[in-house]
Amino acid sequence: MSEDKVSRWAHYKIIKAPRYIILSFIIIIICTFLACIYQDWSYFSRSGGFIVLFGALLGLRKLLRKGARELDTPNEPLVINKNQFNTKGMFQRVQDLSDSFAQELGLIMVIIGTFINGFGDIVLNALFPFNT
Repeated sequence: MSEDKVSRWAHYKIIKAPRYIILSFIIIIICTFLACIYQDWSYFSRSGGFIVLFGALLGLRKLLRKGARELDTPNEPLVINKNQFNTKGMFQRVQDLSDSFAQELGLIMVIIGTFINGFGDIVLNALFPFNT
């Protein structure tokens, strides 16, 4: 099975990526609502910290799944006896590929969350200042 043919969305479903993304959007909406109520965009920038946390959890999926001692252990072979597929080896390969996609998405979420946390209130104060 070639990695080029594997559906990215199938792996995102395995790592439960939609859950992290939807939860991030809900937190952004809640923090934006709080920012509008208190007329202070710093509430919005706090949502970036949660996004960074979710991104870090996704990026550390392999460590959390296997544990520190098992990170470097080799996977079981895919084929045994020259004609039988080893299902445990296939499962491990799918999980490792899912870990790679989780790290990729986690890195993107960390970058976005850091930008929101660091510059979200400054940018929004410049674009949409509150009349205080």
